[in-house]
Amino acid sequence: MLQENLIKPRGYDLFDADHMPLDIRQVMQVQELIAVHFREEHYPEFYAAIMKMPLRRLNTLLGDYLDKTVFELLQEALHREAVKLLLYTRMTVKEITYELNIANPSYFARRFRKVEGCSPKAFRCRRKLKLVKEA
Repeated sequence: MLQENLIKPRGYDLFDADHMPLDIRQVMQVQELIAVHFREEHYPEFYAAIMKMPLRRLNTLLGDYLDKTVFELLQEALHREAVKLLLYTRMTVKEITYELNIANPSYFARRFRKVEGCSPKAFRCRRKLKLVKEA
């Protein structure tokens, strides 16, 4: 199930699963770790420690294959989960920030606005209006 949600690294399609180069396996492993731990662990150093490599090397590896850093992958995972919670639950923005282990709701709102162009509350309202109009 986790495999389906991963971004396929450049060159992934050139190899079969049994003969995958180490670099590509490491990129996929980091993505799997983030998918499992993103709610509890927001620090890129955590993932570098598990991968047993310096953060700079891990970011270089991810940059080569995905054009992203560990921090960017973490932020994307948190954002995807926040969108799900906004759309499919009645949780308040504050409850969502605590659910995602983000200590500061205003930081969460700023990051969300940067990606979506509107506040989490406005995003939820717009999506609900869109669903009503389509019905």
